[in-house]
Amino acid sequence: MNPLKLPQNAAKQAVIEGILPKYPIEVFNIPFIIHFIDTPSAPGAFAQLHYFEQIISCKGFSGKEFVKDLPPIFYQEIIRIFCDIQPVIGAQLLQQLDEFLETDESRNYWELFKITRPELVVNINERLNFLQRKWILVNVQKDKQDTVQLIGQIFDAIKPWLNSELYQRVQEVEESQRENVFYDDANIEKIDARIRAKAKKFKQSPQKLTNDLDEISIDEGK
Repeated sequence: MNPLKLPQNAAKQAVIEGILPKYPIEVFNIPFIIHFIDTPSAPGAFAQLHYFEQIISCKGFSGKEFVKDLPPIFYQEIIRIFCDIQPVIGAQLLQQLDEFLETDESRNYWELFKITRPELVVNINERLNFLQRKWILVNVQKDKQDTVQLIGQIFDAIKPWLNSELYQRVQEVEESQRENVFYDDANIEKIDARIRAKAKKFKQSPQKLTNDLDEISIDEGK
């Protein structure tokens, strides 16, 4: 089968409407529909059969009982195809969700979600599905980042109105940090060697103190 491509709004629909997508498969030229589900099957043959009865439908068959009447070769092939395709669909949904999270529409839904009852904004079917949970967690993290950024901006804005001596000291430290990035260990070693050489010369000729000190500069390390 060619790789399945979900509709563009599948993740949004899963988050806002709580409806996970369906996708078609073919087993020996017979079309089936699988309803995507975000919970694994419980162990055991009967639990697995019940699991697939909930997620498989086929045109021409009513209800869910037909699954247990399928020939074993059909049932085994359905399981094989399901195991191959289910992770692909899940990855597509997560990618779509990442894109939806960056939209203004998603943020608007989130703002409403916070100030009103959640069920008035998103449809919750018994429990939050895995996309709804991730949507909430990512938006909570975005709120925290926005708060930290806002506090930083406020602090920067009020710096000049803080204690002037403290503000000047902060500016000096920041400037010093910016300057220090231009000097690596090799330059510092060279500067130190030159200063030691000047000091040695001073011991030999003390009268040159003023001139020698004037010559010691950072520029010599360049």
